[in-house]
Amino acid sequence: MGIASYIKEIGRGHEGARSLSIADANDLMSQVLDGQVTDLEIGAFALAMRIKGES
Repeated sequence: MGIASYIKEIGRGHEGARSLSIADANDLMSQVLDGQVTDLEIGAFALAMRIKGES
């Protein structure tokens, strides 16, 4: 699963978003730390998390 799928899941707004599972969060952060995602994707993820609200 690519980072776009994760962004789609958390980017549905405060009411429609779901939290990532531990496995999903681990995979996403591994991709980020391994340099497999662009700065734009990281920014989109950060913005989606801000809109969703941390859980």
